[in-house]
Amino acid sequence: MDRISIGTFSPFNYFQSFSRLSKLTLSVALLAIGLFTLGHLSASSPTQKIDCLCVLYDAGETAALTPVLQKWEREGRDFRVLVMGTAMTLVKPEMFPGRRLVLSDLGVEEQVDAGTARTTELSLASLKRITQLQPRSVLTGTASFIQAQLLETYSEARTCAFIDNFYYAPGSIVYGTMEKVQAAAKEVLCPSQQIISELQSHTSPSTHYHVVGKPTLEIWKREIAQVDRNQAIAKSGLPDQGGPIVLFIGGYGNEYDVVNPLYDQYAAQLRACGYRVILQPHPKVAPAPLKMVEALALADYVVGFNSSVILDSALIGKNALYLVPSNLSYSHFAISQGLISKVSDFGQLISYIESRKEPTEVRIELSLPDNSIDLISNLVLGE
Repeated sequence: MDRISIGTFSPFNYFQSFSRLSKLTLSVALLAIGLFTLGHLSASSPTQKIDCLCVLYDAGETAALTPVLQKWEREGRDFRVLVMGTAMTLVKPEMFPGRRLVLSDLGVEEQVDAGTARTTELSLASLKRITQLQPRSVLTGTASFIQAQLLETYSEARTCAFIDNFYYAPGSIVYGTMEKVQAAAKEVLCPSQQIISELQSHTSPSTHYHVVGKPTLEIWKREIAQVDRNQAIAKSGLPDQGGPIVLFIGGYGNEYDVVNPLYDQYAAQLRACGYRVILQPHPKVAPAPLKMVEALALADYVVGFNSSVILDSALIGKNALYLVPSNLSYSHFAISQGLISKVSDFGQLISYIESRKEPTEVRIELSLPDNSIDLISNLVLGE
């Protein structure tokens, strides 16, 4: 091998100084190092191929889709659930170990919590970080623009949007958000045909709609059947004996500044007439002594203004009633179609209760399926 001057050293000169055999040996070594490095980089890549990515934001969709995720967990499915907004507090860190994600787990610095507006969108950089997950299917609720962004980002996958309500007030932010998200999905899963008919008139013909019912109702029925009535009465502070139990569903917002005081007034009047009363405040207003399923298990009548609980209660067989004061307005297809009655004052309320009118079989009227958990699972996974 030729002598090399240190003063003129360069990798090229050094390589040139080798014999042909030495050069070949070095080339093979460098190639091996290169292949090892490439393989190592590929193995450490954050890209993850999974069966499904579920994206949850609001309370309703989280409650409805959690049973589907629990089914997948029991079956050993490879899924991830990305939680934002209110869903971060409902899907607790100990739930779905190894599968529950928040944005920071994916390297996204943007904060999306319960106070974030539904119309907020993620930056392109954040969306790119999320796509390190490569799901065959994507399932979202319809409560935020971010969910629409992710459905569009994963357009190559099977994209599904789940609508958890049977009715949305046209023109509201909630309605507008739902419209935007479901329009970004290839498959839209709806609780009933009624809402499908409303959406199909202004949606792409390529969108496929499916009636899947609502898992929350199945869970409610199961949990209500398991409630210990005596324990629930003791927790509520109600008398052990007495007349039928009337449950008022509270809410929050400007209109409830009118409605909530009426609940207090009507509750006192009902108690004077021998009825037992449960006032169930909204969680954002005050803590309640009973869980909702416990309150529903006890209730003979469920009364509320614009809460989705009223229709849901009717769908599980409760005698539900809308209370809409004459100085407020509220429309709902269940009222216009005669599925649920509406009253506007105490006289009408007590008259309805004392009539002992049997509730309409709303679930049958809306042709709701009983196996919504399985229906959603099969549709999302393409099975």
